[in-house]
This record gives sequence, structure tokens and C-alpha cells, in this order.
Amino acid sequence: MTMPTMTRPTTDPTTRRRTMIALFAAVSFQSTGLVGTSTAATLISAEIAGPGASGLPNAATVLGTAAGALTIGSLMARSGPRSALATTYGLGTAGAVLTFAGALGRALPLVVLGMLLVGLGQGGAHLSRYVAAELYPASRKGFALSAIVWSGTVGAVAGPALIAPAARAAAWQGWPGLAGPIAVGVLATAGALLAAALLPGAPAPA
Repeated sequence: MTMPTMTRPTTDPTTRRRTMIALFAAVSFQSTGLVGTSTAATLISAEIAGPGASGLPNAATVLGTAAGALTIGSLMARSGPRSALATTYGLGTAGAVLTFAGALGRALPLVVLGMLLVGLGQGGAHLSRYVAAELYPASRKGFALSAIVWSGTVGAVAGPALIAPAARAAAWQGWPGLAGPIAVGVLATAGALLAAALLPGAPAPA
């Protein structure tokens, strides 16, 4: 039986540190955008089409996350983590913009489609933990993976905390209040895209 060939851990401490910081920042931004956007999208869907439609955005997000996790691996194998994650977070940013447009226009299809793309970005966030693990020898892979998993808690805390202030800011602009958290989601997912674009070049993980 032939064992799969694993990539050699990155030994340059500076490159490793830069990569971990970029991965940590990208996942933190992505999770922050996801929490606020998905919460607002659920409420908007209920307002537009009734309580029965409130689960559509989250269902689309789950499907997008699954699709993103399945496809980003092959994309990483071809073009490396930086390009793959930037593409995934770029799609997530486009999704947040579509969701924002749907919130302004009260268009449920735009909201659902946008959340599907936001889910693709979340797929990239899930795969980032394995990119981090590839940077370290076997004895330190658990540390690297758990550090990126922990970065998701930043969004779990910051996302809900920003919903009310963002809704008030949207009202001052004359927008629907629930468009505010989604606007924050646009900025947050764009931050994830920027962080991914700043990743140092690295070999594709196995």
C-alpha cells in the first residue's frame, strides 16, 4: 500500500509566522461576516416571505460551505493555498454584496444566492486549519490547527456584538435596519479576502 506524500513543513520561522497571522486574520474576518450576515438574512427572509422562509438563507449557507470545502482542496492542489483561499473569500465577498443588495431591495432570491456564496467563503475558512497544520512538524500540527479553529471564536463574539450598532447606523443612512449587519459582513469578508491575498507563497498541502 502506497502512503500519500505529505508536503514538507515550512522551516522558515518568519514565513511560518506571516502565514499563521494571515490565516488567523482571514478566518476571524470571515466568521465575523458570516455571523452578522446570516442572522440578518434569516430575519429579512422572514419579513419578506414569512416565517416558513426563514431557514432558506442558513440552508443555502450550509450547502455553500459543503461545496466550498469539497472544491477548494482540488483548487489548492493546482494553484496553492494563497490563490485558492483568495478565490474562495472573493466569492464570499461577492455573496455578501448580493445579500446586501437583496436586503435593500427586499429580494429573497438575491438574499439566498448571496448566502450560498458566503457559505463558499466559509468552506475556505474550514480548510484553512489544514493549511496551518502543514506548516509544522507532526508534534506541532495540533497547535497550528487549534489556533485557526480558535480564530473562529472571534467572529462568534464580534459578529453578534456588531448587529445592533450596525442596524442603528443603517437606519441613520435611511436603509432598512437589517441591512446594517450585512454591510458589516461585506466589509468583514473583504477583510478576509485581503488577508488571504497577503499570504506568503506556499506549496499545496496534500
